[in-house]
Amino acid sequence: MQARRAICQVLAGAESGGLERHFIDLCNALAERHQVTAIAHPMHTGAFHGGVHFVPLDLSGGRFNPGLLLMLYRAVRRAAPDIVHTHANKATAMVALLKPLLSLSFVATLHNRKSRLWMFRSCDAVIAVSQSLADCLPGRDVTVIPNGIAPPAPLDAARVAAIKAPLAGQALVLAAGRLVEAKGFDVRLKPEPTDLFADILFRGHFGVLVRISQGHNGSNFMIIRNTQQLCNGIRSHFQRAGQPAGCQSLVDGSQHQVFDGG
Repeated sequence: MQARRAICQVLAGAESGGLERHFIDLCNALAERHQVTAIAHPMHTGAFHGGVHFVPLDLSGGRFNPGLLLMLYRAVRRAAPDIVHTHANKATAMVALLKPLLSLSFVATLHNRKSRLWMFRSCDAVIAVSQSLADCLPGRDVTVIPNGIAPPAPLDAARVAAIKAPLAGQALVLAAGRLVEAKGFDVRLKPEPTDLFADILFRGHFGVLVRISQGHNGSNFMIIRNTQQLCNGIRSHFQRAGQPAGCQSLVDGSQHQVFDGG
């Protein structure tokens, strides 16, 4: 039987997305077998199960801010963990600066592509959520653990068929996440000197399912995300490539709306 450990999970951002969802789910799951302290922004108050000791701490300022580092140091010392586990670069950088003052094991998870990764050098163990991210840390022994999700409820068969019908026989890439630079959607979504357009194929409580086509080259992308962020994200990708994209109203979900980049 696995020994019960004292684990302190640390998240420094002030956002609400996939990283934060994973952080909360991980804390709740670990609390079933271990003593867990979660240090994160006050916006996450109420998100944790009763078995998690939540310490609301706003670390959204500068990672080198002496006041914030002191508050984090005190919070970690009070938790008295065997292991501190940081998520993403900022929390990892802050604990890396404090590590000489702390006597504990230091684990960090790399969640997104970043240009500066110095903070992971002082970790006792490093986790990456994909092999491509692990490859960003050459020379380090990195354990790849993809983020898990709760199994979704089965979709109605007729609805699934309706979604798949327009896509039959086409090569597709499916991506789920916020359209932000750290997600790396632009690695694949690079406009060519042809007309580009995107149309909404399906709309549900989770967001929208979108196909992005590049002329007649057969490339299609489906992105699930909040409508407004989707609109802004596609426009920014096209504009960086020198192709301004108009964004029509997305209020009427019963119609296929079009982003015309031509």
